[in-house]
Amino acid sequence: MMRFTTKVLRLIPPAGAALLAAMVAGSATADVPGEVHRLTGPRLVGDLDLAPNVVTVTTESGSTTSVGIEEVRFVRFPDEPESLSNARSLLLRRNGADAAEEVAKVTDAERASATSPVLADIAFVKAAGEGYAAIATGANLEAAAKGLRDFVAANPRSHNLHAANEVLGGVLARAGLYDEAAAAYGELAKGPPAIAARAAVLKAELQIAQGRAADALRDYEAAAAAAAKIDGDAGRRARQAAELGKTRCLVLLGKATEAIAGCREVIASCRPGDASLLSRAFLILGTAQLAAGSMDHDAAVSLLAVDLVHNAVPEDRAEALYYLVGLWERNNHPERARDARQTLETTFPDSPWTAKLRAGKPS
Repeated sequence: MMRFTTKVLRLIPPAGAALLAAMVAGSATADVPGEVHRLTGPRLVGDLDLAPNVVTVTTESGSTTSVGIEEVRFVRFPDEPESLSNARSLLLRRNGADAAEEVAKVTDAERASATSPVLADIAFVKAAGEGYAAIATGANLEAAAKGLRDFVAANPRSHNLHAANEVLGGVLARAGLYDEAAAAYGELAKGPPAIAARAAVLKAELQIAQGRAADALRDYEAAAAAAAKIDGDAGRRARQAAELGKTRCLVLLGKATEAIAGCREVIASCRPGDASLLSRAFLILGTAQLAAGSMDHDAAVSLLAVDLVHNAVPEDRAEALYYLVGLWERNNHPERARDARQTLETTFPDSPWTAKLRAGKPS
């Protein structure tokens, strides 16, 4: 079906090809040649059957391997435009603005000759890139939400469906539309167990955003209990994310000592590839150490780890820099404070942490 569709697309005018591709993008995904890059383990190459919950790979020899979507880092197609490949790499680093700019370089000719899965990937990277950019800056939130909703509606069978719903929830949360964000995470919760556990963690974060730390703590505890029933690496990551959420709540509830112990347990259980988990763990550890008092040296080490080492998540690094400015000022290190301030303001000019720094003295 897919190979037939691809041949038909190449026999009709470009405008008609793009329209037909958009019509089939959400459904015809079997026997697509490509590569599956997993979070752990070697990549898989062969014909792909793409679906929201699982990607199935059939190799040239006829062997078949199914990969749960929670273990898929990304899918690459042999005929995809270079701009899509570059944009996807930027998106994986949460560099949304540059990803959206890069994917916009895909030409009309490239779109006209592309298969429907490639066109769907272009649409996803554009929507998600604009979503991440809106989350980072607070600008164009309504347009970003519309783009993501349009992608979800047009591509209900996409392997990027859950990722799109997660970014959509983040955009809506950034806009303060917490009920709508919870609904997006509710769609995410329809995924496999590890994805559902992720949705529970994100819903708990909405409670924190609304100043309900005690309610969030209960939600994180429930998410951790659910994640404990999930086998494998996906279960481990889900449990760690829930445990980190609990430590964040403990800091807000004035239980810094318990939070510090919890962060250290998570850090000890992390693996080198757990970039986002390590970023968040060291950030929360640093804020817990600041809250504990008399631990400024330890807090500096933890926050510098986010700035200089575990800096895969831009939002975490911006927050760490914000706290470093106050820490250096408090401890009479004006040059270090100035450097941290300059890094925050130049690297993350639109971050809410930059705005908070400009509004008053950091805590």
